[in-house]
Amino acid sequence: MIGTLDAKEVVYALLATVVAAVCAMWLGLFKKVKRAVLSRKALKLYKKALRQTCLSLIVIGRRQGFSLSDVYVPLDLATSDLSSSPPKTPSDTLGLFGRLHTCVIVAGPGAGKSTVVKYHVLLQLDYGNTLPFYLRLREYSPDRSIEEHLVDQFKSHGLPEPALSVNNILSQGGSLCVLAGISVLAPNILTLYPHL
Repeated sequence: MIGTLDAKEVVYALLATVVAAVCAMWLGLFKKVKRAVLSRKALKLYKKALRQTCLSLIVIGRRQGFSLSDVYVPLDLATSDLSSSPPKTPSDTLGLFGRLHTCVIVAGPGAGKSTVVKYHVLLQLDYGNTLPFYLRLREYSPDRSIEEHLVDQFKSHGLPEPALSVNNILSQGGSLCVLAGISVLAPNILTLYPHL
């Protein structure tokens, strides 16, 4: 049978095979490019929404709040004597967040806890190498993990494969993940620590 094939048929068969292989590769590449474009667009939307959340400060008694960038004043933060590794310069808030893996800011109402963490989320957005997360604990449901809530944030902005993205960001380390409003999550803490 091979002897009965002429050269023209062999060339056409090879050409068809090459075209099919190129099309298959192109379709795979097209999917990757499409996913990358969708991811970039979704992350841009996520960053914009996060920036909007962190830039606005709501003030009771005012119709319109303030922009954090207009009113932010750095606070002096000190580490607790319970901390295992105090930073060298307690007033250096960026150093405090940069050196500690887990940090709880404790102060009275209106002392600036939320403002400090929002400011650092904005710093991470502007100058950080990783993507920050900001989760209001009043939106948290204890029947789901924090990672699932973070995945939902990405999913709401249209990120393809949001679970994989959150896992990649968290596994890289160094990402700022703010859980705001611990007193909302555990109201009985207020009876033990009324200054939270």
